[in-house]
Amino acid sequence: MRYAIVLALALSSAAVAQPYSDWAFIGNPSAGQPVALGSVDGGGNVTTILSGAQLANSFPSGACMDADNRHYLVGLGSSVNNASVIRVSPTGMIVQTITVSTLMTTAVDVAVDVNGDYLVLESNGTSAFQTRLYRVTPVVNTITTVWSIGGFYPAYALAIDGASGDALVVYQGFGTATVYRIAPSGTVVKSSATPVNLRGQLQYDWRTGDTIIGAWPNISPGAVLLKRDGAGNLSTLLAAGLNSGEGVYPDRASSANPRWIVASDPGTSGLFAVDATTNAITTLHATTSYVYSHVFPDRGRNLTVIRQGATLRDFAISIPADAGRNYVLGLSVTGTTAGVPLADGRRIPLTIDPVTAASVNGVLGPILTGHVGTLDASGRGVANLNVSGLGLPPMPIWAIVLTLDPSAPLGIRTITDPALAVL
Repeated sequence: MRYAIVLALALSSAAVAQPYSDWAFIGNPSAGQPVALGSVDGGGNVTTILSGAQLANSFPSGACMDADNRHYLVGLGSSVNNASVIRVSPTGMIVQTITVSTLMTTAVDVAVDVNGDYLVLESNGTSAFQTRLYRVTPVVNTITTVWSIGGFYPAYALAIDGASGDALVVYQGFGTATVYRIAPSGTVVKSSATPVNLRGQLQYDWRTGDTIIGAWPNISPGAVLLKRDGAGNLSTLLAAGLNSGEGVYPDRASSANPRWIVASDPGTSGLFAVDATTNAITTLHATTSYVYSHVFPDRGRNLTVIRQGATLRDFAISIPADAGRNYVLGLSVTGTTAGVPLADGRRIPLTIDPVTAASVNGVLGPILTGHVGTLDASGRGVANLNVSGLGLPPMPIWAIVLTLDPSAPLGIRTITDPALAVL
């Protein structure tokens, strides 16, 4: 069967490089900027998704794609309104508003966890004296507090650790920034402290297993980007060359030329690509009309996980450009950082183990369904993993999807970033 040999063939063949090309960003309407949420393509063309006028007295402070990859999630703050999260359609319609706090605080960042829930980071060190991490369960919209910390100082960023599924939170204290790794139970598993001012975004890098964090060198000279490794150690990645690391997001883990996309401000705001090997900086888009304060792939989450119960996970595929093409999904219980190198420098970001072969070859039978198929007219598909009755202990499992194209080398068109499920 062709699907069964795709991963084996990839060990010795090349594929077509497909970095992210469109990036979504947050603007600053409170400073008179026209764009609250926008998108910039590879040619530097900016499209307004949400205008500042649509937000009244609120301002955006963090954003990501929803679990269904159809809507944007935007965290809002205000001096007169409650902290909230809005779901925004690609056409800029606000389809839902979720109030997470009534303390007139700021939802400084938002992320989607391994279950498809929304995690919302609330911060207001000057009045509420609390930083809180909330979990919002979609559809029923139940809101629970996962973690909190008292103090006069703000939190700035939130991400999901791709190795564990835990939340990563940046909390900026007096003279010291701390990165907390917080389990779903609210337990702080590990923390890291640094004198560097970490006021930028942070994101997990599937390629290395590190977390990339933005800093402000005008406050802490000698640091634009930092990395936090799996053991919690912090080190400098980029010391100079940009005004700030206000926003940062790794490009595709499969890319032949790994890079970080950085939103820099103050001064001339813009999006820049930083070569992950040489630290060479390329300008993608520079402007004085917008302030880039957050960046993420525009509808680029091609594979997501939605929890359907204690033992059932849906792997939701969304690749609009590959509508009508066949796909194959592979699993691993080992991780993503080793990967499978390809002849053109790209890699399949999955550590191959016996579960990988079993998932691709269909050996898992009724446990894994939909692992091969054809994407619909919208480029969507779904695979289901059901481990009920197997008595498995809690464990992580990683997935990727390859789409197939006879005209592409080896027949592989797209390699998604991994998605993590925790059983």
